[in-house]
Amino acid sequence: MKKILLAASLLLATAAFAHASDEATELPDNADLGILAHLLAPANVARGMTSKHVQAQLGAPDTTLAANIWVYWNFKAKDNPRVENADTLIVIFENERVQRVRLTDGKPVRAFIAQRDVKAAAAKTSVAAK
Repeated sequence: MKKILLAASLLLATAAFAHASDEATELPDNADLGILAHLLAPANVARGMTSKHVQAQLGAPDTTLAANIWVYWNFKAKDNPRVENADTLIVIFENERVQRVRLTDGKPVRAFIAQRDVKAAAAKTSVAAK
């Protein structure tokens, strides 16, 4: 589990680094994520919300990187051309509450998931061969 969380953290860092020249693609990490309510429609997601409230707003996640890291594909910001390339919403929970929300480019997220799946398949094959 720690490896998954570490990998997810690295993925988020990579996604943020990939957009370092475009500050608008990374939402602020401050305690008040109220800006998210203005950027996203019709959903309102903010730090401190429970996973049930997020699911009520956005539906079930499209995929998860870990039990507490939810991914929503094809997510677009409303009326904000500065985040035009960002199409993936990542929601990270801590103690069943939103700790962090990031709108980012989905390409590195999809690449991470593909790599994770290949490694998992190789591990299963290795165990089955023994």
